[in-house]
Amino acid sequence: MNAPETKLREGILDWNGLTTGVKCKKKTIIMPFVILALMIGCSQLPLSAYGEKTGLALGVFLSLILCYLIQPWDMVVSTLMVPVAGFFLGFWEWNVIQTSTGTSSFVSMFTLSVVSAGAATTPFGKRLALIFLRKFYDKPIMMVFAVGLCSALLSAFISNTAVIIMMSGIVNGLLLTMGEKPGESRVGRVMMVLIVTGSCLGGMALINGCSASALLGIGILESATEGAYTITYRQFASVGVPSVLLTVVPCLAIYIKGMGLKKSDFKNTLPLEYYQNLYKELGPMQGCEIRWLILTAVMVVWLFLGGHSTAVPLTCAIIAVLPVIGCVPVKKMFEHVPMTILFIILFAGTIGSLLTKTGLSVLFTELLSPIFTGLNPYLFIVVTCLIMAVLENICVTVNTIYVLIMTLVSPICITMGYNPSLMMLPVLMLHCTFFVLRLNVTVLVNKHYGWWETKDGVIPGIIVVLILCLVFPAVALLVGPMVGLPIRI
Repeated sequence: MNAPETKLREGILDWNGLTTGVKCKKKTIIMPFVILALMIGCSQLPLSAYGEKTGLALGVFLSLILCYLIQPWDMVVSTLMVPVAGFFLGFWEWNVIQTSTGTSSFVSMFTLSVVSAGAATTPFGKRLALIFLRKFYDKPIMMVFAVGLCSALLSAFISNTAVIIMMSGIVNGLLLTMGEKPGESRVGRVMMVLIVTGSCLGGMALINGCSASALLGIGILESATEGAYTITYRQFASVGVPSVLLTVVPCLAIYIKGMGLKKSDFKNTLPLEYYQNLYKELGPMQGCEIRWLILTAVMVVWLFLGGHSTAVPLTCAIIAVLPVIGCVPVKKMFEHVPMTILFIILFAGTIGSLLTKTGLSVLFTELLSPIFTGLNPYLFIVVTCLIMAVLENICVTVNTIYVLIMTLVSPICITMGYNPSLMMLPVLMLHCTFFVLRLNVTVLVNKHYGWWETKDGVIPGIIVVLILCLVFPAVALLVGPMVGLPIRI
């Protein structure tokens, strides 16, 4: 007779995370006391000259940043605390919360994600990858380069995460068939790292590709400047597309060269028939692929020509899920929509209100201005991009850094007479430079295959980031004034 199975029973409180899914840890218990200490301590600071309750607001702000970094609970929970704390502590009336959530990029982000899901719910993504591989199957180095370039091309239109998952699955099967061994193969190491790098680079071209981070940043910019400044789809694309076109090829080449890949590393190459058979399995291009391509092209062109940033994606998202003419099954739609980031976007605007409604922006501007004082527009952007890139790779919870830099630097732009929309545009794009150390959760979906370690490709990555931090600001300053983004206000 088998012994009865022992099961944990939930008590009055869910210490083991049986229901909530989060096991209680020491930091979960300690953090509320730390938050209380910060709020009490900061409220005693002599900061009333900057505005009423500025000290208390500083305590709330520091508590938020600490919660983002330590994560005693999910980031969504931390973000949701801000509007509630601001209301009950008297920082603002409830209409401020209603305004910030009503003007957030939540709907734009959601609808762009729905349209982008079509590349995963149809065979198009896999088809495009195999087209590249068939073309360069007998040119090993070029084939590796093609993997990175294909990842970049796809990532301009769909999310980085979706591209990394899809391309990694294809390339992992390819490498194993070639007889390469995870952890031992230089070929596998470079190809998998290039998928990550190419996806991050391509995502900088259009809001489609980095919709979560781009729209989050635009929302923070709008909030930090009380709605005075924003960035349109056309302005983002006008700077992003030429910046990526100028850098993607040399950056991929730097990784291939810097990681020491040689033709002699390819012990076994696969015949054309292998790729042909995989391609044949897909069959002729299906109607769903054609519909997705047309829908995506229409959306991009419509937005680039000045279409409403929310109404246009919403219209296209509706078409994408309609019967007969759609390409995304409604039941699978939410599998491709990053709801966690969506809710952070929805309430992140109140983080900007925490600064603008309490005098914190004046305090931080006074403290940080000396770092930027005397810098011309180009150096101003370069320094901010470098700070962003370094912190993005060090801090795993990258949205913390994104929120912090965008919120604090935007007011400084204004005090120096610079246009924050133009100055922050390259910073929005450089938010995707976490591919150097590859500690971000977006990238880790690629690591579990076992082909690379964190230390692989660090030196080429640093060189690439330096190039991006120099080129993107230059393109922004050249192109920005042509698309309604003057350098000075």
